[in-house]
Amino acid sequence: MSEGTFHILSDEEAVAIHRHALEVLERTGVAVAAEDVRRLLLEAGASQRKDASNVLTFPRGMVEDAVAACRRPVLLHDRIGRALELKAGREFHLCGAYNVRTLDVGSDTERDATRRDVADFTRLADALEGIDAVCAEVYAVDAPGELAELYTHAEVLLNTTKHCLAAPLSHAGAREWIELARAASGGTPLAKHAIVSAAVSTTSPLKLDSDSGRGLVDMARAQVPIITLPCPMAGATTPITLAGTLTVQHAEALFLLTLAQAARRGCPVVYGAVGANMDLRKGCLSMGSPEFGLYGAATAALARYLNLPSYAPVMANAKRPDVQAGAEKMLAYALCVAGGLTLTVGAGALDNCLLASYEQMVIDHEFLRAARRIAQGIDVTDKSMATEVIAEVRPGGSFLTVAHTLERLRSGEHFESSVYNAPGTAADERGMVQRAGERAADLLREHKPEVPCADAIRAVVRSSEQRRLSG
Repeated sequence: MSEGTFHILSDEEAVAIHRHALEVLERTGVAVAAEDVRRLLLEAGASQRKDASNVLTFPRGMVEDAVAACRRPVLLHDRIGRALELKAGREFHLCGAYNVRTLDVGSDTERDATRRDVADFTRLADALEGIDAVCAEVYAVDAPGELAELYTHAEVLLNTTKHCLAAPLSHAGAREWIELARAASGGTPLAKHAIVSAAVSTTSPLKLDSDSGRGLVDMARAQVPIITLPCPMAGATTPITLAGTLTVQHAEALFLLTLAQAARRGCPVVYGAVGANMDLRKGCLSMGSPEFGLYGAATAALARYLNLPSYAPVMANAKRPDVQAGAEKMLAYALCVAGGLTLTVGAGALDNCLLASYEQMVIDHEFLRAARRIAQGIDVTDKSMATEVIAEVRPGGSFLTVAHTLERLRSGEHFESSVYNAPGTAADERGMVQRAGERAADLLREHKPEVPCADAIRAVVRSSEQRRLSG
C-alpha cells in the first residue's frame, strides 16, 4: 500500500524553524506570570532576564533535554478498554471547539449553547464511529459564570465512553478536570489508564498567564497527558509571514513541553497548535483560509521532526453548513490528514470556532472519512493487481460476479457515504445538509451510551458546586 504523508515543510525547513525557535527561547524568552511556575522553571535550568523580572530564558540544552524526555509512547484510553496509540502513521479525530452558539437541527437561527447542548453534541460524537475522542463541542453559556466550566466538562464525561479532552479555562477548572477524571476512572490511576487529556495555551507572543501555568503544572503532576496549544495569529500576535508565525508557535510549544517536563519528568506530551491568519482588513481571525490548513500540516511536520505526536484543528469561516463550509473543511481535512497529523479536531465547528452545528458534525464526519481514504492511497500488491482474475474473466468478460469482486466489495477501498448524493439514483431534493440533519436526529434519539462511574462524576460536581459558590 502506498501510504505516507506529503510534506508542507522539508526536513531542512523544519530544522531551520527549530533552530530559530531555540534562539527565541534563549535570547528573547517567555513572560511567565505565576511566581511559583517561574520558580519551578528556574530550578529546572531557566534564567531570569535582568531587564524583566517575569521573563525567563531557556538554554538550548534544557529545551532539547525536555524534548528527549517526551519521546516515549503516548496512549490515550477510553473507558471501555480501547487505547489510541499516538504514533506515526496513525490519525485520530476529536470533535470539540468550545463554541458558544449553536444551531438546532433544521434551524437557521443561532442561539446560545446550553448544558443540554453539551450533552447532545457529546452523545452525537459518541455515536459517530469515525470520531475517536471528544472535547466539549459547545460551552454551557446558560450556566452561572462560576459553574459553566464545571458543568461543561462534567456533561462531556457523562455522555461518552470515548477518551475526553479538555482545555481548562482557569486553574480551578484544571483542578476540577483532575477530580472529574479520577472519579470517571473508577479508581484506576491515570498514569496507567489516561482516560482524559488536557490542552494548555500560551498567549502569543511568548506569554503564559497564571491560570494556564498553574493548571499545566497540576495536570502534569496528576499524570494527565498534555497537548501544547499555542494560538498564534499572523499579522497580530506573530509576524505576518507564515514562517515567522511558525517560529513563534514552535518556540511556545517547546516552552510548554519544557514546563510539563519540569513539573513531572516523562509527562506524555502531544505537540499541538492553532496557527491562523488575522484578516487585517477586518481585524478578524480567519480559520477558513487555505493557510489554516497549511499551518496544520506544518504543525505535523514540526512534530514529526521532534518525533512527537501532533494535534491541530480543522475549522471554517463559514457561518452555516453550506458550500463555503464544505470547501473550507474538506480542504483542511485533506491537508491535515494527508500531512500526517496524529490528532485532528473540529467536527461540527463553524464561524471561526464560535458556532456549532449538528448537521455540520455529521457532514464533517464524512469529510474526515473521505480525507482518510485519500491518505490511505492505493493498495498495490499481487492480489490487488489481480492478474489471475483478469485471465479468468478473459477479454470482453465481466467482473461483476467473480469471487474477487465480492470479496473486496466491502473492504473500504471504495468510499461510500449515506450523506453524499449517490450516483445512479434519482435526484434527492433534501440535499446533504437535510440528510445530515436527519441522521443527527436519528442518532440523538437512539444513542444512549452507558457511561461508567456516572454517580461518582455527579458527586464531584456537587462538591465543586459547593466550593465554587461558597468561595
